[in-house]
Amino acid sequence: MIVSYLHDFAFVSNPKAASTSIENALVAFQERADLDAIDSPGFYTARHMPAVDIRARIGPGRWDSMFTFGVVRHPCDWLVSQLTYNYRRLELPVPRDRRLTGDDVRHVHRILADRRGQPASVSGSQWAFLCSEDRTPVVSAVVTLESLDEGWSGLLDRIDVPVPPLARLNRTSHPNWADWLDESARRAVEKLWADDFDLYWQAGAREGMDGHGV
Repeated sequence: MIVSYLHDFAFVSNPKAASTSIENALVAFQERADLDAIDSPGFYTARHMPAVDIRARIGPGRWDSMFTFGVVRHPCDWLVSQLTYNYRRLELPVPRDRRLTGDDVRHVHRILADRRGQPASVSGSQWAFLCSEDRTPVVSAVVTLESLDEGWSGLLDRIDVPVPPLARLNRTSHPNWADWLDESARRAVEKLWADDFDLYWQAGAREGMDGHGV
């Protein structure tokens, strides 16, 4: 996460959604590195505190007066990134030689539920990092990962800070989700992360209307 009182903005780091790239670009403006070091075992790791927790720690009044933003990724693309990352971390073979099935998706869900569940979400859902328990965004803007490269300069206009073009770092290498997931896997993602799809489509629709996210 990045919190800048001087420039009146905060970035919420949704895991596996360009968070490292954005933090690297904005690190010079970080004024709450103490929050960035906090983790909650079983819920979130350091640098990935959910927006509701950040808001509570810096104060709702201050938070609500700032421009706050986060990034949401297409849930199917997010799923294959989570699978690849977590399988490597757990020393499990990444099944690149076949299409992923609903059983693979449910296995990833169990892994995330065990290590990244949150009080409002049984697994590491994207919405739980950016929204309140009723699925309402806690941040001023939610942008999609797919629009980030194109819209980076426009997003920075909202916070008025001089930073270089966004350099995409820490990419997880994996096949394209459209080719890797079979129909049963897509249905499983749609069922297990339905609220993430809602947030993603809302963000995309909003971008289409005015160039900004939800």
